Amino acid sequence: MKSYVVRLDKGMYPPHVNFLKEELGFQDLVKIQKKNKRLVSKKLTVLECFCFIFFLLQNIQQIRDTKTIVSIGWSSLFLKLLVKLKIIRCQQFFWLGFFIHNYRFFSILKHVMAWTAIKEEYYIINSEADRSIYRQHLNIPNRKLILLPYGDFSSANIENQEIEAQVGSYYFAGGFTNRDYASLIDAFRELDQKLVIVGSHLNKDLQVTLPPNVQVLRDIPKKQFNTLVKNAKACILPLKEETGASGQMVLLNYMKQGKAIIVPHMQITNEYLEEGTSALFYKNTKKDIPSIIRYLDQDKDKIVELGVAANAQYNRNLGGDTIKNKLHEIVTTLPSQRTFPKLENRTNQKAKNIRYTKYKSGNYGALLS
Repeated sequence: MKSYVVRLDKGMYPPHVNFLKEELGFQDLVKIQKKNKRLVSKKLTVLECFCFIFFLLQNIQQIRDTKTIVSIGWSSLFLKLLVKLKIIRCQQFFWLGFFIHNYRFFSILKHVMAWTAIKEEYYIINSEADRSIYRQHLNIPNRKLILLPYGDFSSANIENQEIEAQVGSYYFAGGFTNRDYASLIDAFRELDQKLVIVGSHLNKDLQVTLPPNVQVLRDIPKKQFNTLVKNAKACILPLKEETGASGQMVLLNYMKQGKAIIVPHMQITNEYLEEGTSALFYKNTKKDIPSIIRYLDQDKDKIVELGVAANAQYNRNLGGDTIKNKLHEIVTTLPSQRTFPKLENRTNQKAKNIRYTKYKSGNYGALLS
């Protein structure tokens, strides 16, 4: 009995799919044979989903009887429905890269997820922050949520001297989803240091009057994006809300290239980075960012130290064989053999949140005095 990866185009999780194909013998059912990296409007996304549904119906015989299906993207809802209606039969169904960035959709999706729920389904999430959000807002049982940190299968060991040599003259922020560029730009209005932002034409908060020290680029090639990251003094990830999985692709880029990283104090950033060791955390963009920038400008050694630690943390937790081994374990473990994180009671969870939100190391102004 065969196993399948089902996805819209080859740009969706290529390292994960290649591993499933080459190491575990999965078949790749993909509609678009080229990597589709562009950002598109919501209307076009919906249209692509309908086209993909038609593609699935054309190829239904291939996946009618399968051992395991790993599905990527929102067309997974339709695939789940086919399994629910017993048009497709499979032993296990995984939704790889399941994430929702906008709370507005939860009220609708809560009913959709319940209506299409199947016994064989599992959602592969990128952070523990997702677990609590999806349990609360979508009523997805804990046993169906499986953690796989967002990473890739490459190692990126960079020598300290190379990290030091790559400390440039500007600060960098990039990415599209769940970004608060407006507050970041306002923070740099009171600074002389240069900030380079790379966003999308869909980032509406970039359509503001810019101070002379802020440069905005949109929809640039990946190679140019990586070069800008490499040559930056430090990199900022200005996430807007605590929406669970968000910004990991850009964050991994920062970590792989050994950059000093500045992030907001959120559960997701706390999972991927160590405060004060591999990143500097802030609580209020407009108040804290200027102090952090002034602090780093006076301490190049700290910039290098943060970059070295971030690169080491990437290689230890998010690169090389780490994610590969975790993915192998997920798709080969039988349902009866699965174990799940123990959930804290409400009282303990509330206390944990209070401790977590306390800002521990934000007094960067004191370090300058």
